Amino acid sequence: MPTTKRPFAVLFDLDGTLIDSIGLLLASVKHSFEGRTLAPTEAEWIAGIGTPLAKQLEPYATSPADVELLVSRYRAFQHEAHDRMTRAYDGV
Repeated sequence: MPTTKRPFAVLFDLDGTLIDSIGLLLASVKHSFEGRTLAPTEAEWIAGIGTPLAKQLEPYATSPADVELLVSRYRAFQHEAHDRMTRAYDGV
């Protein structure tokens, strides 16, 4: 007779699976590049979603230190705006 074990953990992908976060992601990147001439378009950013953040920012940065600055600006904005700019998908 087979026994059923309870899972130790269940993992979910939050962004884009349980919550609608696209507006937050686009606002975060827009904030990161504020005042710069070289910045990704919305279409370019959306196409890269799933890529590690620093890697996605590299083509638009002037140096490794600039990548770190962009990551810092992105994450600071995302942290501040997360709760007001995301919502659970219907049925979640």
